[in-house]
Amino acid sequence: MRRRNAALAALVLSLSLSLSLSMPAVAKPPCYQPVEIRAMQFRQLQVELMVAALKCRAVDPSFHDKYSGYIGKVGPALATNAQQLRAMFTRLGKGAAQLDRFMTDLSNEASMRSIHMEDYCERQDQLFATVLAMKPHEIEAFAAETVEKPYSPAACQQPAPSRQVKQVKAKDKAVPKIETKTGAKG
Repeated sequence: MRRRNAALAALVLSLSLSLSLSMPAVAKPPCYQPVEIRAMQFRQLQVELMVAALKCRAVDPSFHDKYSGYIGKVGPALATNAQQLRAMFTRLGKGAAQLDRFMTDLSNEASMRSIHMEDYCERQDQLFATVLAMKPHEIEAFAAETVEKPYSPAACQQPAPSRQVKQVKAKDKAVPKIETKTGAKG
């Protein structure tokens, strides 16, 4: 009887181990650094303008030249942006395939907006006029202020400042004071 109970217990243990190993772990959603969020927004603006140039060139052939002017203006910033995005997807363990998917998703979403937005080309013409009047660093700030965050990225939690407890003499009858690294007392 003991052998049977031991065998049953071993079977239950092995089944529960195999189930726990075969079940997918609940992944913690990725978090993004502020510079990564800005990089995604800047890239989303570039994709939006690219889709506008393709969609609206039949209505107004100057859209091609406007997009070329935009790329000429922000070319170095786009190269840096590509490095930031590659580094982000590498940090997240996603790699180049996920970066490609991100870019495809941005393009598809922009294309869908172009189909469903009334007066799309007129609005995009105004957007081109706005960004072409800016300096490259202003365009990056503009994207951060105006472009909706893709995928609703969550910002990474910044670690709380470390605190040291400072002992106070018993005769002071005060509670311990807490100091941050900056030396501020609280």
